[in-house]
Amino acid sequence: MWRYIDSYGWDIDGLRGHVFEHVEDKIITISVKGTSLNSGKDKESANLICSCNCCYSNCTTTACDKDKLLQSLPNMYLTLLLIAYEDIVQVYPEHSVWFTGHSMGAVIAALGGVRTCNPAIGFSSPGEQMFADRIELKHQCPDKTLSPVYHIGYYRDPIFVGNCGWLCSIAGYRMDSKCHHGRECVYKDSTDEDDDDGEEDGEEDDDSIGEETFGSGLIYTHTANFLIDKVIKPADKVPVCSPAVNCTERCKEDDNDENDDGDDNEVQEVEQETVLLTLQM
Repeated sequence: MWRYIDSYGWDIDGLRGHVFEHVEDKIITISVKGTSLNSGKDKESANLICSCNCCYSNCTTTACDKDKLLQSLPNMYLTLLLIAYEDIVQVYPEHSVWFTGHSMGAVIAALGGVRTCNPAIGFSSPGEQMFADRIELKHQCPDKTLSPVYHIGYYRDPIFVGNCGWLCSIAGYRMDSKCHHGRECVYKDSTDEDDDDGEEDGEEDDDSIGEETFGSGLIYTHTANFLIDKVIKPADKVPVCSPAVNCTERCKEDDNDENDDGDDNEVQEVEQETVLLTLQM
């Protein structure tokens, strides 16, 4: 049985969430709230982590300043979550700790899972791999294997699949990233799924779904209520959670100058070959 034990951050504009305990199994779950539209800190964090430019508030066309990014780490949401984690471990030393969250909360939860080698389950998360690479986030798990990190989302959610573009920009958000750690558990519409009776190993065949369909929904498909009430609850089955492999982030240093053949238009590629090899040991 789960019980609520604490909350954090609700008296300020910043990282916030709740903490729960599973008494019988001795599990502590730290949940991280997603972005609130009236939170300046949330917008700053989202643009910092998910934009090609790693911008702080208003995105520009300049390239990501990685030195400035690293200097900002002490004040970032990830650092604040790790502080909360250390406090929890001190109070509950015999418990295992899990992270969870929705949207940007899921990004922070996944990063926390990578850093601490604890399980993380995110819902409708933008990609966090690009940011992890930029800050050189590496897991140091004792057995050299990253603990389970799962990303649960809806295939038409433009933020989850990294296809938001102008839908986010009109609200002041720059959501470019799409690559995840761990495994992706992607819900599809029943009309778009095949029975795949002839397939082996439980893998799903996505060839029947056009690539343009992914991320084709409106922003409301990204909300927690939509994911729970309209996607998860009506689903006939839980999707296969497949390793997040072969994902490539493509960033242009100047997205507003498509005809510039100079360095400002150079494409940066980050290869994610396997779920474990992306984190250099």
